[in-house]
Amino acid sequence: MIHPRSHWNPNASLRPCFPSLDSWVPPPPGWIKINFDSSVKSGGIVGAGYIIRDHYTNFICCGGRRILTRVVPIAKKWAALEGLKAIQCDTPRTMGIWFEGDSMKILQLIFNELERNRDSHNQTGLQSYCLDHQQYGVVDRLFRGSNFTSRDPILANIVNILLSFAACRVSYIQRNNNSAADFLTHYATLGDFCWEIDMALPNDFCNILKMDVK
Repeated sequence: MIHPRSHWNPNASLRPCFPSLDSWVPPPPGWIKINFDSSVKSGGIVGAGYIIRDHYTNFICCGGRRILTRVVPIAKKWAALEGLKAIQCDTPRTMGIWFEGDSMKILQLIFNELERNRDSHNQTGLQSYCLDHQQYGVVDRLFRGSNFTSRDPILANIVNILLSFAACRVSYIQRNNNSAADFLTHYATLGDFCWEIDMALPNDFCNILKMDVK
């Protein structure tokens, strides 16, 4: 079970800008961070992977799934959803969720639906974050909301889980700095798996985790 080491405090955790997204950075206290990705091998084999870490940079869990689709955007949405499903049951809703990937298209879809949910419920007073990387588009913001419906069932599940927590951030990271999630996607092309903190992990994966916190 994931336990918060501090209660989420919107005033304490907000900052005017994110740190540079040119490298992986840990979430603030009271938040957990999910990185996700997908990859396609020759022959159309698709793997979707995710990794979850806390503000101490501790690895919590990760997993991967072999996806029966050759459509990359669908695989990336599945990767995002799998990461959120992994925290849905055991994570206190008082925590914030920082959601990060290297697919601008998928992040923009999620961002747009979060915005639409906010507008449809006439919510005001939402705190926002400015971007360090304007060229990546507007995908960094804090959201709070209620249940959401969409014609895309995968996207609807993603947004509803995000909105069930105290707050969420959506951000873009360059592909070469999303290496932990990328490793997991390639591993997932071999079959479904889930790794937790008390399990023996591949050395290459452990080295990536060490590099992320240097």
